[in-house]
Amino acid sequence: MSWKGAKNRRFLLLALAITFSLTVAAQAQESDQPKAVSPPTKHSLKEILADYDKLLMFMYVDVNRTVLVTVTEKIQKGDLPMRRLSIYKAHGKVFEKQYEYTTVDFFVSGHLTMDRSRLITTWGSGSAYSTKIFLVVGPIMKTLLNVGWKREPEFVDLTGDGEPEIIIPVISIPGKNPDWAEVYSWDGQVYVKVKKIPWSQRLEITR
Repeated sequence: MSWKGAKNRRFLLLALAITFSLTVAAQAQESDQPKAVSPPTKHSLKEILADYDKLLMFMYVDVNRTVLVTVTEKIQKGDLPMRRLSIYKAHGKVFEKQYEYTTVDFFVSGHLTMDRSRLITTWGSGSAYSTKIFLVVGPIMKTLLNVGWKREPEFVDLTGDGEPEIIIPVISIPGKNPDWAEVYSWDGQVYVKVKKIPWSQRLEITR
């Protein structure tokens, strides 16, 4: 093979690798989105509470109890347990399942933002943690942020506006303290990465 032919072959392989990486990234991003249940399935509260092996979270989103969020665990024979986050709309004593998100990652925690429009969840895989923030009010439930690293994130209101920033620890050497902090903040529409700074300076962030 000539030098020119070998060079063209390397470019082709590089292009294929980039295409494959983009495809995998797109699939991963899509898989992080909750799936709409169509048509919505109807359940009684008794049925909801019976359809799991472990109940990990049970939370009404609004004070009128019209939106219910649950996180449950189902044992799978010969496989990892399946965890399921479900969103229900209440109509009297009937609950319609609207959306669900499933993962084999274990559930760490979940809490609502101050305006009760977003659900902040943390999941673990044994060697890493991820923070997924879901929009849980309005016509469409979707993932607003999905970030993670080797340690659990920190949630600190650095600006005093009642909206906690999300601090992701970035660790270069396993078993050591984080070197950097990636800080994400809510701008009213989306989460944006404010900046990346040394870990020791993470609490000095301001807008």
